[in-house]
Amino acid sequence: MISLKAEKKIEELYKKDWPAKRRPLDVAYVNFIVHEFRKGRILDIGCGFGELIEALKASGFDVKGIVASKYEFDECKRKGLSVLLHDASKKLPYADESFDFIISIGSIEHIKGWQNALNEMHRVLKKNGKVLIETPNHSVFRKTKKYFNLKDDFDLFHIKEFDFDELVQELDIRGFTDVKAHDKWFYYPNHFFLKAFDSLTPKAQLPYLFFSAVKK
Repeated sequence: MISLKAEKKIEELYKKDWPAKRRPLDVAYVNFIVHEFRKGRILDIGCGFGELIEALKASGFDVKGIVASKYEFDECKRKGLSVLLHDASKKLPYADESFDFIISIGSIEHIKGWQNALNEMHRVLKKNGKVLIETPNHSVFRKTKKYFNLKDDFDLFHIKEFDFDELVQELDIRGFTDVKAHDKWFYYPNHFFLKAFDSLTPKAQLPYLFFSAVKK
């Protein structure tokens, strides 16, 4: 589970700011999943307040969620979402090969036992299923204005940040294949017509890593 300090900070931020603004849904991830995955059963690891789950349910997916914060869990339940309060570094309460797709958008960096979390993602994913992971690119992200503006918050919540080659290696170690990096810019509605160029652009220097991989 997350620390009491982090939990208190989540509640503080939610009461102060998020009720008015809500957490914006990044439609690039919705577009990517809808167009690449088409249909299936999804597990969202670290689903936050469930914005992505809601969007994917509306698109016809069967979506379950895992979240470590009691405050976020309560908000998800208030929305009627199928979410469990669970530490993603522990054994997931699902049978082997239960899901067609596993997504971890901005969550793996918050998990203390991230190694086992990746192992569990592989275990509950069906053969030929896909995992989608988005996380800060350590060596690049820490030089950005966003990091310096919110340094204390990032240092509180981010337990492990990966560099490009490191995350590729960790996925490879666990038996994931066809590891591909993406630039989410191509999946925003106004840029979607350019998505064919996604594979041609360099990714190692982007501030955020956005990887898909297949379980064979």
